Amino acid sequence: MIGLTLPYTVSGSLIVEALFNFPGAGLLFWNAAQTRDFMVLLGIVLVISLATIVGNLLADLAYGLLDPRVRYR
Repeated sequence: MIGLTLPYTVSGSLIVEALFNFPGAGLLFWNAAQTRDFMVLLGIVLVISLATIVGNLLADLAYGLLDPRVRYR
Protein backbone atom coordinates (compact mmCIF):
# COMPACT_ATOMS: atom_id res chain seq x y z
CA MET A 1 0.00 0.00 0.00
CA ILE A 2 2.99 2.32 0.40
CA GLY A 3 3.58 2.41 -3.35
CA LEU A 4 -0.02 3.31 -4.01
CA THR A 5 -0.07 6.23 -1.55
CA LEU A 6 2.83 8.06 -3.20
CA PRO A 7 0.56 10.23 -5.41
CA TYR A 8 -1.54 11.21 -2.39
CA THR A 9 1.60 12.48 -0.68
CA VAL A 10 2.45 14.65 -3.65
CA SER A 11 -1.13 15.89 -3.93
CA GLY A 12 -1.29 16.66 -0.23
CA SER A 13 1.72 18.93 -0.57
CA LEU A 14 -0.33 21.23 -2.78
CA ILE A 15 -2.82 21.89 0.01
CA VAL A 16 -0.22 22.31 2.75
CA GLU A 17 2.04 24.58 0.69
CA ALA A 18 -0.83 26.75 -0.51
CA LEU A 19 -2.28 27.01 3.00
CA PHE A 20 0.97 27.89 4.79
CA ASN A 21 2.66 29.64 1.83
CA PHE A 22 5.65 27.27 1.79
CA PRO A 23 7.75 27.40 -1.38
CA GLY A 24 7.57 24.12 -3.26
CA ALA A 25 5.93 22.20 -6.08
CA GLY A 26 2.45 22.51 -4.58
CA LEU A 27 2.62 26.29 -4.38
CA LEU A 28 4.17 26.39 -7.86
CA PHE A 29 1.23 24.36 -9.16
CA TRP A 30 -1.25 26.66 -7.43
CA ASN A 31 0.35 29.83 -8.80
CA ALA A 32 0.58 28.33 -12.29
CA ALA A 33 -3.12 27.42 -12.17
CA GLN A 34 -4.04 30.96 -11.16
CA THR A 35 -1.92 32.55 -13.91
CA ARG A 36 -2.84 29.89 -16.51
CA ASP A 37 0.74 28.82 -17.10
CA PHE A 38 -0.06 25.58 -18.90
CA MET A 39 3.51 24.42 -19.44
CA VAL A 40 4.23 24.40 -15.71
CA LEU A 41 0.90 22.67 -15.03
CA LEU A 42 1.68 19.98 -17.60
CA GLY A 43 5.14 19.46 -16.14
CA ILE A 44 3.85 18.99 -12.61
CA VAL A 45 1.05 16.68 -13.76
CA LEU A 46 3.67 14.66 -15.66
CA VAL A 47 5.80 14.31 -12.53
CA ILE A 48 2.78 13.24 -10.45
CA SER A 49 1.69 10.72 -13.08
CA LEU A 50 5.22 9.29 -13.30
CA ALA A 51 5.27 8.98 -9.50
CA THR A 52 1.97 7.10 -9.71
CA ILE A 53 3.29 4.70 -12.35
CA VAL A 54 6.55 4.09 -10.48
CA GLY A 55 4.68 3.58 -7.21
CA ASN A 56 2.35 1.04 -8.81
CA LEU A 57 5.27 -0.76 -10.45
CA LEU A 58 7.19 -0.98 -7.19
CA ALA A 59 4.09 -2.21 -5.37
CA ASP A 60 3.52 -4.92 -7.99
CA LEU A 61 7.15 -6.06 -7.91
CA ALA A 62 7.25 -6.08 -4.11
CA TYR A 63 4.01 -8.08 -4.01
CA GLY A 64 5.54 -10.71 -6.27
CA LEU A 65 8.72 -10.90 -4.21
CA LEU A 66 7.12 -10.93 -0.76
CA ASP A 67 4.20 -13.27 -1.35
CA PRO A 68 5.39 -16.80 -2.22
CA ARG A 69 1.96 -17.79 -3.57
CA VAL A 70 2.25 -15.29 -6.42
CA ARG A 71 4.86 -15.91 -9.09
CA TYR A 72 5.09 -14.13 -12.40
CA ARG A 73 5.70 -16.44 -15.33
